[in-house]
Amino acid sequence: MVQAKQKNLRVFEFEETPKEDLIPYIQKNAVLLRGFMLIFKGALDEEVRAFLQSEGLNFLDSSIQLPLKSRESSGEIPSKNITTPALSPAPLEESGSKEKEHSRSSTLCLRRTIRSGEEIVTSGDVTIFGRINSGAIIRAEGNVQVFGEIHGAIECEGEYMILGKIGQGSVLFGGEILDPSLFHGSLKQVFLEEGRVSIKEIV
Repeated sequence: MVQAKQKNLRVFEFEETPKEDLIPYIQKNAVLLRGFMLIFKGALDEEVRAFLQSEGLNFLDSSIQLPLKSRESSGEIPSKNITTPALSPAPLEESGSKEKEHSRSSTLCLRRTIRSGEEIVTSGDVTIFGRINSGAIIRAEGNVQVFGEIHGAIECEGEYMILGKIGQGSVLFGGEILDPSLFHGSLKQVFLEEGRVSIKEIV
């Protein structure tokens, strides 16, 4: 008996990029990208393919035509048009013991350092008064505020974020990975304005 469910596929689309820039970018953001299908407009050479496979990433290049619609035009991608299986976020790689903390409350407040190997998952907002170490991951369906330095990975599906300094970490908001060079320590608000990510200093 066949059991099947229709699911929406989360996609990151890449323009043609030299591999010297592409590989370091994906390597830095691999923790976040493992939950997505990566679509490359240009043809991939064997070195890039081997790298993507070694990172355990799901990808397609321009040799396979998919009837995908952009985020702006539809908001989601129907999986019935995709021949690949629907993806769920990949588990965080272990670095010692792995600890998961789930929350369904409207606001989760953490006054501590988020250690390497921890995964915080919440359907509401989260506020963190501490550092996020490398190897830690935060997934929130609501808004995210972080008042410590970020070296781990954050995925925010809410309406806004408040961030200070992004060190070696990766932050995904509004379908975009934020540029760490824009976050040096002073608090900034990140939000969507007319479908685009905007970043403003908090005075």
